[in-house]
Amino acid sequence: IISSRSRPIVLHLDDIQHADEYSLDLLLHILGDIRGYSSILFIGSFRSNELGDEHPVYGFMSNLERNWMLTSNIHLGGIELENVNALVSNSLRLVPRYCKDLSREIYRKTDGNPLFVI
Repeated sequence: IISSRSRPIVLHLDDIQHADEYSLDLLLHILGDIRGYSSILFIGSFRSNELGDEHPVYGFMSNLERNWMLTSNIHLGGIELENVNALVSNSLRLVPRYCKDLSREIYRKTDGNPLFVI
């Protein structure tokens, strides 16, 4: 046992949209084997806009739920145009109304993705 209630572990795998079906199956078996015996919080993050309806990640998530593992989904969308304008005006140290055209163009090109806005 590598974790306990007094020594919990967080396992975060980013960009699991790139994982193949076999890797996700292996991860499912690992998480299933330790269920109830250790304190591991698994966080898998992925870009839903890069997944088709039949992507293995969705099957992986369904299998987690079918195996009585607690799951939560948090969708992080893009930020609104007003927030893009606030970021741009703060970055450029300009009054927000002077940045509206630039902010609109940045928002159009990034769809409000804060990683690309910055």
